[in-house]
Amino acid sequence: MKNALDALAGRAGTITVRAFHRDPGWVTLEVRDTGSGVDPEIRDQLFEPGTTTKSGGWGVGLALAKRIVEEIHGGRIDLVGTGSNGTVFQLRLPSRLPEIAAQKSASL
Repeated sequence: MKNALDALAGRAGTITVRAFHRDPGWVTLEVRDTGSGVDPEIRDQLFEPGTTTKSGGWGVGLALAKRIVEEIHGGRIDLVGTGSNGTVFQLRLPSRLPEIAAQKSASL
């Protein structure tokens, strides 16, 4: 959400958040903005620490989000669309999180 707000950079625009079941056992969250899109030069490194387009940014936000979504929740986060009409990220999370959390705790 913070990146979507930053993408609008104080301009008029829209941020849309949707949640839906596409596959049994999973919830998909979609965050869509009408910003300027992600620069093609950084798309492949977008989730790597240190990647940023913000002056004064550290480039840890998406890297941390990816680690939390994947390692803690057993899900996935992806950039699924970007261009001059905006950007779309999808987070895919297991809908049975308590079971997965219990399994992870047991294996520690």
